[in-house]
Amino acid sequence: MTTNTLLSHRQTVAILLLALLGPAVAAASPGWMGVGIGEITPERVTALKLKEERGVEIVTVSPDSPAAQAGLKKEDVALEYDGTRVLGTEQFQRLVRETPPGRTVRLLISREGATQTVPVKLAEKRA
Repeated sequence: MTTNTLLSHRQTVAILLLALLGPAVAAASPGWMGVGIGEITPERVTALKLKEERGVEIVTVSPDSPAAQAGLKKEDVALEYDGTRVLGTEQFQRLVRETPPGRTVRLLISREGATQTVPVKLAEKRA
């Protein structure tokens, strides 16, 4: 085989992969919960009645969002996302983004110092 033939085969494989995987990749959209979040600071631990400085504070809840439908409220603190301990805003955003729309996740939250588990069915982000 010549170099030109090898390149031709590689190009063909690349084109076929794009043709086969392109629609699937394009159809996959990130999950959306509809919350604005903030880091937990030492000052917020007391105000939110937390036992320790962990999780992320929900600072806004979009109307008619999955979060609103699940009953999440401003000043709730997400402590776990589907059993994964929430360490900060970047990680929480990544977890939500990587969860397919339509999947229900279980959030362990703290509200007024009491913990509870809230199921949230993620959706596609609205335009």
